[in-house]
Amino acid sequence: MEEIEITGVVSKKMNEYILTTDDGKEYKLFAINPWESVPTDFGTAKFEEFVGETVKVFGRLSGEEIWNALVHCPDDTDTKAPSLDDLIIDKIEKE
Repeated sequence: MEEIEITGVVSKKMNEYILTTDDGKEYKLFAINPWESVPTDFGTAKFEEFVGETVKVFGRLSGEEIWNALVHCPDDTDTKAPSLDDLIIDKIEKE
């Protein structure tokens, strides 16, 4: 298995989450590693919020499957920590 970073659109087909790239390739998404002793759909509900959206996926590629998939917005806005100033402003606005 190789570590990958790939961009595509998430869809749900027959209770499975699929990433479709711009060139039409489809990859099945898993939230776990293949050697974990839980059902293969364990934790996949976290992909639901991304259905229909273009995302960046990090994970381990095995054929047409991406294991231990982590999904992020393509512009990385969801992975950047807020600045200290932003946190202070948010706190003041809530008070």
